[in-house]
Amino acid sequence: MFDNLFAGSDNELLSRIQGFDPSNLHTRTVDEFVLQHELGIEDERFNAFRSKINELGFYEVTKATSFLRLFYLLRGDKELSNEFVTPIQNEFTNNLVETYASVWMRHRDFDGSGKMRKLLGSFYKETLIAALHRYCNRHAPTLDKDEYLVSELNGYKTAVSLEVKADFSAIQNSTLEKIGTFNVYLKVDEQSLKPMPISVKLLELLVKIGQGYRPNKHDKNAVLLLDEALEQMLTVAKQKETFFILKGDKRYKIVKEESDYFEVSGMH
Repeated sequence: MFDNLFAGSDNELLSRIQGFDPSNLHTRTVDEFVLQHELGIEDERFNAFRSKINELGFYEVTKATSFLRLFYLLRGDKELSNEFVTPIQNEFTNNLVETYASVWMRHRDFDGSGKMRKLLGSFYKETLIAALHRYCNRHAPTLDKDEYLVSELNGYKTAVSLEVKADFSAIQNSTLEKIGTFNVYLKVDEQSLKPMPISVKLLELLVKIGQGYRPNKHDKNAVLLLDEALEQMLTVAKQKETFFILKGDKRYKIVKEESDYFEVSGMH
């Protein structure tokens, strides 16, 4: 029965629950459970849990995904949960699903107040913008936090300084239509970018990039959204009249003056 809660449905409430399916979560603890279950590796503590739920009539729970969903629904139930189940349930408590839900609700409830700006601003600054900066500068990791790589040719790298921040006016004027995604709104040098849809999967990638992860071919769909956002940012970057050229440990500042005259200064 509880598996149906996480299945697709036209019912709005069920659709919302389905958007947070715990069986989609991938952490070391969760993945180890799934692997052990699929390999038929027995654990006495898990068998004890299964005996308890069998007594309650849950005989048809056999798949790892079904057990994960049951673990999720039994959070806080000290009678049924045991030392095997609790660590897995903790993954559901301290995971991206709850982070996603929190950020989703802050977008929905955003009223432009200083308190809401601070709460939502931390996500934009520490997660979204930090990940975009690290991803953009993956081939130039020494660039400062407000500098972005524009191009690279024959060992020479071109970068610009950009002010990237949350577009709070756009956030306040937006409406959330789906539980499975929410749009983020950015300003680059006071120019508003097109909204970028964030899903749980993309949020997971943003967090991982912030931790030093480099996307690969398995992240293709999420990376396309990152590339689209960077393309918009670099469109603004190309309008800049001050940029930097880097090669090795050399760094030069280029300033466009009047009549296409460029002033070059060696910074170090």
